[in-house]
Amino acid sequence: REPGGGVSEIRFRDAVIAVGSVVRPPPVAFPGARVYDTETIWTAPSARPGETALILGAGVSGIEIASYLALRGVKVHVVEPLTDLLPAADRDAAKRLRRALEAIGEKAVHFSFGSVVESATTSTCRIAAVASGGGDCGPRDPMRDLDFDFVETKVWRIPSTPKLGLGPAGIPTREKYP
Repeated sequence: REPGGGVSEIRFRDAVIAVGSVVRPPPVAFPGARVYDTETIWTAPSARPGETALILGAGVSGIEIASYLALRGVKVHVVEPLTDLLPAADRDAAKRLRRALEAIGEKAVHFSFGSVVESATTSTCRIAAVASGGGDCGPRDPMRDLDFDFVETKVWRIPSTPKLGLGPAGIPTREKYP
């Protein structure tokens, strides 16, 4: 709409509508746990040395937060459904970064690749999360329990398109996100 209420028509072959994103809750509930996202983890007063953090996903944000927490003395466990960290990055660079992260302190950063968190429970502010599907979970033990003090859920962002009315305007959107 134009100022004054008029409507203009703009012709294009392809368009990108950048509307930003919103945080979506993780696909697994962490009842009673301390759960942070990429915006709140930076001011988390309770990320103390010796605690253990569960990070869901080994993309850019997850790796950035893993290194930040590990350098603060927090033990970090990253659960990633893919086979390596930073899937869009150069493989050699990703391997060097992985080795550097694993070398902080005494194995301060641990990875479970090919794994997802299927369920979680809370007991006295500790989380028992079950990771399955690969990584360090072998064929004889497809599931194992992981205990954590808090969770960082950086991957769960979705486009903020629902209120734009794109569907009725004939503009297709992706309704389901991984």
